Amino acid sequence: MLKKFNKIITLIPTILLAGVLPTTLYSCSNSQAFYFANFESYMSPTLMDRLKKEIDNINFRYYGTNENLERSFDRNYDVAIPSTYLVAKLAGAEKLQKIDWNKFGLSYVDSLGSVIQVTNADLALNLFTQDVQSILTNIYDVNGDGKQDSSDNLLNYGVPYFLQDFIMGYKGNEISQLKSNSNYIPTWEDILSFFGPRVGKKKEYNKIAMIDDYRTIYSIPRLIESNGSQVNPSKSNTIISINEFENTYSYLSKYFSEQNSFLLNSDSGIILNNFANKKGADSGIMYNGDLLYAMLGGDEYSEDLTSSPFYVSENEELKSHYIRPKQTLVALDMMVINKNTKHLDTAYDLINKVALEGVSSSDNIWEEDNNGNYVYGPMVNFDYILYTSPLQKIHNYVMNGDNPSDPNNNYRYFDYLFDYGFSSSFVEMCKEIFNIQTHPTPDNMIEKNLSELNKSNMFYGYSNIKLRL
Repeated sequence: MLKKFNKIITLIPTILLAGVLPTTLYSCSNSQAFYFANFESYMSPTLMDRLKKEIDNINFRYYGTNENLERSFDRNYDVAIPSTYLVAKLAGAEKLQKIDWNKFGLSYVDSLGSVIQVTNADLALNLFTQDVQSILTNIYDVNGDGKQDSSDNLLNYGVPYFLQDFIMGYKGNEISQLKSNSNYIPTWEDILSFFGPRVGKKKEYNKIAMIDDYRTIYSIPRLIESNGSQVNPSKSNTIISINEFENTYSYLSKYFSEQNSFLLNSDSGIILNNFANKKGADSGIMYNGDLLYAMLGGDEYSEDLTSSPFYVSENEELKSHYIRPKQTLVALDMMVINKNTKHLDTAYDLINKVALEGVSSSDNIWEEDNNGNYVYGPMVNFDYILYTSPLQKIHNYVMNGDNPSDPNNNYRYFDYLFDYGFSSSFVEMCKEIFNIQTHPTPDNMIEKNLSELNKSNMFYGYSNIKLRL
């Protein structure tokens, strides 16, 4: 089964500070129109075309950051895809329609082999991986009562869309001192200690490409500063000064100097494609789905995978490697419904087509049509985006295949790369990059909401350090 990649990235700035640039608002006064908001490069064009044909009044709208979405959500969108910290904030402010899981008609098979109908948020947890379940139930106190209980389950307010973690890739031979094993997993401090002095004058690693997002980048120095304990500011409920944020960001400047060569860009597409280019950056710090797509050649080689600078046949050494730090930022995006929508049935239909179709116990989510194309929306979307799916069914297909009980008749998602002649070690690396394994706890690896003042101070603290990178 041969597949092609073609991830068209639209330039959308993702480092806009609230108030720096105006946000274009789309009036929902037209009661016939249905507005769906998303990051533009985070959905398959094939799936979007399908939605246009099946939902007559759909209008796609795009935003650059969670903050841009928050400012325009109330009046302008029926369904949107924020990250979990904004989901929790919108839910706490009673701006979201509570999810009625009966609407989707889903089921799963429990440990005893019984088919269980999904009728509420607690039962719906069983559709998702353990890591996603941990984020949904163990991070946010939505109702503000100071404790975690079933009412804080984010599945009451949204449906998981994609999972990501922040990792690093590099070209060339494997760096033995940064190789994970049973006794050692490198930290961000280990990584920066190695790469920092080797970028710039020494030219051992000519350039580092990194996403230019002050909130995302903050996680690296904060993890170093807190000895790997958290990605959030230590005083999340108080005012944090620009100087305090700058002091945290300064952990970056301890490893890098003006002699280092950086490519910083707010568009993840530019970062991943620069890393994927033969003459581009020798290393890249990005989300795992972007790195996975880059390892497969990015946009430039999407039509000819064998020409990718990372292509290796069975008897060749890998030409690219990844590092997943011991502790790193993890992000989960979710689909939510505006409480004020006039198109509730359409909203449920859309979420089902995009995020849940094919997950019931009787469905094979990897089902294909006569042309070899995936039938169900979540699989179509994953095949294009490559961010880690939160769905247990897709996770099982990627890691274990469609028939794990029969080793002679079992197809795993990335096995299509064998049709192009890729080595088994490369295919295994793709699976490892996909396979996020983390169990976040409160104040740990998941971003929590910041006040507008703290977000502003964080931005200016980053800007002061960025001048020295």
